[in-house]
Amino acid sequence: MAYEAQQTLDAPQVGRASEISLKNSAAQLSATGRPNGLIPKLAYRTDGFLVSQLRKLQPSDLKEPPELVHDLTAFASSDDYRNYRHRPRDLFPTPGRIAVRKRWLGPQRVGYAEWSWHSAHPLVFRDIKHEYRSHRDNQTALLRTLNLRLKGKPMAILVNGFSSGHHLMERVAWPMREFFRRGINVSLFALPFHGRRGHSFPPEWPQQDTAFTIEGFRQAIWDLQIAIRAMRDAGASHVGVVGMSLGGYTASLLATVTSDVDFVLAYIPICSVADVM
Repeated sequence: MAYEAQQTLDAPQVGRASEISLKNSAAQLSATGRPNGLIPKLAYRTDGFLVSQLRKLQPSDLKEPPELVHDLTAFASSDDYRNYRHRPRDLFPTPGRIAVRKRWLGPQRVGYAEWSWHSAHPLVFRDIKHEYRSHRDNQTALLRTLNLRLKGKPMAILVNGFSSGHHLMERVAWPMREFFRRGINVSLFALPFHGRRGHSFPPEWPQQDTAFTIEGFRQAIWDLQIAIRAMRDAGASHVGVVGMSLGGYTASLLATVTSDVDFVLAYIPICSVADVM
């Protein structure tokens, strides 16, 4: 494995970690130095917009820290929690051979191609199966390559941040020229319930339901392993994952559960998952 990391937090610890409110997060965002350059400014404004939209949610949509602590305490005492804690290797299984469909988005000389496959990882938490599987668009994983020649070149799979995942926007958010200048091919990955895989704001995942959130990360890791294999089969010399914000969390998690990734880069998020659950 690239590296292994495990840390156990009880419910009170998680509660203390989540004391920072969205309001305070927005204040901290405003207090930081404003970035220079077009792309950093765009990312800064996008993050600010997302925080402002989260703050506009009705109180009934967001739970207070004591409620989250209560929910986490109940979850920690459930049979589902005990089962998955005692089967850590089963939590992130390696996918078998999955049929991957490739279609060109224009003339082949343009180089844009979309790779898709049926995404149905084995669920751990059976009680949410109906709700989780009811999101049909989320059952199709998407990866878009932006280079014609993949053979013999390194490939960076770019993983979007929270509420993003639309390929046109991702091409603006990432420093594409720098990747290309260094001879690195890129592909755009859509996290579960993001981009064309979801139609709500905020996205259905991550959310306050602990089991649902865990399943979302499991699906993301499942799909990324398939994406990595697809790029290797296409002839990439090396395949790595670069994640931004929520994608950074996901990329870091990937590095702890598989050795089939050559490099991982996680951009630092503007907030912690515990604060916005």
